[in-house]
Amino acid sequence: MREIFQSYSLQLLNYRFALLAVFLFVLMFFFTMNEQWVGDFWAHSAAVRELITNLSNPRHPQLLHNAAHIHYSPYNVLAAFFGRLLHLDTFTVLAGAGLLNLCIFILGLKMFVYSFVPNHKKAAGFYALLLILFWWGIDPWYYSSFFHIGVLGLVLPYPSTFAMGISLIALSLNQKRIEDNQPMWLMPITLITAFVLVTHFPTFTFLAVGLAAAAFTAKGKLLSELLVAAGILGSSLLLAVLWPYYSFLNLIYSVLFSTPADSIANLQNSFRYSMYEDVLRRTWPALAALPLVVAKIRSNPRYPLIIMLLLLTVLYIFGYISGMDILGRTISYIMFLLQIFIAEFIARFESNKRWSGSADWLQPLGVTACVVLVCLLLFGRPFGRTVKESLPGRQSSYADYQFLSERTGQYDVILSDIRTSLTVPALGGKVVAHKQPLLFIPEYEYDQRLHDVSQFFASDCTIGERLKIIEKYGVDYILINKGTTTNWEELVDSFSSFSVIDFENELLILLAFNKPDS
Repeated sequence: MREIFQSYSLQLLNYRFALLAVFLFVLMFFFTMNEQWVGDFWAHSAAVRELITNLSNPRHPQLLHNAAHIHYSPYNVLAAFFGRLLHLDTFTVLAGAGLLNLCIFILGLKMFVYSFVPNHKKAAGFYALLLILFWWGIDPWYYSSFFHIGVLGLVLPYPSTFAMGISLIALSLNQKRIEDNQPMWLMPITLITAFVLVTHFPTFTFLAVGLAAAAFTAKGKLLSELLVAAGILGSSLLLAVLWPYYSFLNLIYSVLFSTPADSIANLQNSFRYSMYEDVLRRTWPALAALPLVVAKIRSNPRYPLIIMLLLLTVLYIFGYISGMDILGRTISYIMFLLQIFIAEFIARFESNKRWSGSADWLQPLGVTACVVLVCLLLFGRPFGRTVKESLPGRQSSYADYQFLSERTGQYDVILSDIRTSLTVPALGGKVVAHKQPLLFIPEYEYDQRLHDVSQFFASDCTIGERLKIIEKYGVDYILINKGTTTNWEELVDSFSSFSVIDFENELLILLAFNKPDS
């Protein structure tokens, strides 16, 4: 019996990375099937929907406008291409892309660990994946670019997840190119870098830092590798400038150099500044890596992960000092590297034989069990919430809105409050205003749209003022959210002479507006 248990235990240790990856995929599969989408998912869905309809010349995804949009990235264009090719709807495309992104991320992580961690690669890969999912403090950030178990299911379909996966692959290929002197990898690395640059700028900073760190630590060819890294980044920038769906240079200028008075910039900065709030409370378990980092600096200051960590930390601090708060997202990548340092230490610790004879297999098994237990104690509640949201039978987060795809056309104008307008373009027509930053819409127009929508739903707005707003934007439908509009009954009554109730459920009322003769 003991021999059988020992045999199964050794197999478990050998295949624990694969077992964790399979468990994670199954969990995320059921989470994806439940369609518990929130936040940026609606903006990406609207973009992919518009691209499926007009792949070569899309209109604005949220507004009845011909302006470009930042979500017309290579990732969303690729998703729309396959959606159009396979005749799939937007949600199916993004759900499938999310599961594919998970596989790419897991593969990229394994390749990255195997390329940069010198010893005990199998064990380090397992612990790296485990710690990235669970080694967090209280209430970590629930945004894209973060991959802990509490947010992973929500961000899987996002471009940031795909960008991180292929960035890890690119960095491992670059390390292989340097070590084996194989220049054939330069082309795919450059293409991946350009793809990431246009798709998700914060992830590009991680990739660029990784390329620079690999050049700095290349033995005997520092100058040549610095030139190669500069060539990759320069070529990627040239390719990004050629991207036809929007002006990349205008995007970078708007994101990095918007003035504080700019209302769009204020929306962005209020979101990004959160990356500098309650940092210690959210990341404290990763502090365990600091003595390991110090020891590594003393023993091997040219260790690539050390250079990456230092450069990313400098960028993070610079983002706070300079006001370029987009660099605050680098906290995710700093945590990523610290978690790998801890994973490397645990893998080395479990490999040091302390028990002789046939009992030596108990040590790695015991270490694994202890680390898993600590992870569950640290992050058990977010994990439990994710498991709960993955259980079959949950209603999708957009079930109340599904009627829009049948009742409204894609280019009908639907007037709704700002919060409800976030979801509408993914299923129904265009909206009058959208809360998320619309960088290629003139600031004055963006502000005016927000003001008009706010005024329309204000209790002191007259019927005459509301009719002027409807005429101004060519509104076809009014969508009233009973949960966010306190005066919804008054609104419905005031439009009884100009509209009919086209659809109603417990949450929403859709009024089909009959425009009066001018």
